[in-house]
Amino acid sequence: MYIGDIEKKIFHTSQCEKVKEINHQTFFFLEAEALKEHYHYCSYCAAVMAYYHQDRQNIDNFVNDYHLSFHFNNQDGTIDVMTRYSRWKLYASDRKLSLYHHNEFATDFDEATKIKDYHRQHVHKESIIAYLQYIISHDAFRKNNPYEPPQTMKDRHLTKNSKKYRKEQRHIRKIKGKITARKVNELLRDLHK
Repeated sequence: MYIGDIEKKIFHTSQCEKVKEINHQTFFFLEAEALKEHYHYCSYCAAVMAYYHQDRQNIDNFVNDYHLSFHFNNQDGTIDVMTRYSRWKLYASDRKLSLYHHNEFATDFDEATKIKDYHRQHVHKESIIAYLQYIISHDAFRKNNPYEPPQTMKDRHLTKNSKKYRKEQRHIRKIKGKITARKVNELLRDLHK
C-alpha cells in the first residue's frame, strides 16, 4: 500500500519516515494508481533510493571522482546517471536493481522496455557502485570501439522468399513473442501486488 501526500502530490511506502509529516493523505494499492493520478515518487523511500542510502558516502565520492551527473528522478522513480559519452537510468523493482542505457539508435523493439527511449543492459550487479563501475568501463570500451547502427531490412535488400529473409522474419516473430510474454507477466505481477 502507498500513501499519497495530496498537497505535494508525492506518494510514499507505508514504512516511509516522511509519512508522519503528511497533513492530507490518500491511499493507493498499486504504484501504477499513484502514477496515473500524477503523483511522484518520494526521494527517500523509492525502491532505488534504498540502494543509495545503503552506501551513500561511497557513491557520492565515486560520482565526484568520475565527474558523473547523478540525481533522483521523481517522475519515474529512477536515478539518472550521465557521463560525457552516455545516459543511463538505475531502476529498482521488487528490491532488484536494473540498469538501462539510453538508445543511441532507434530499434524495432524499444516498446519492450519499462523506460521509454532506454533499453535494459543484461548485466546484474548488487549495488549502485558496481553499476557505476560498469558504466565507466562501458564508456571506455565505447570510446575505443564506436557503435555502428544495425542494418535494417531496407539496407540489406534481402529477397522476400530467400532463406535469409525467412530466417530473419522467424527471429523477429520470436522476439515479438518474448516481448508479449514479458508484458503479460509484468501485468500479472502488477495485478497481484
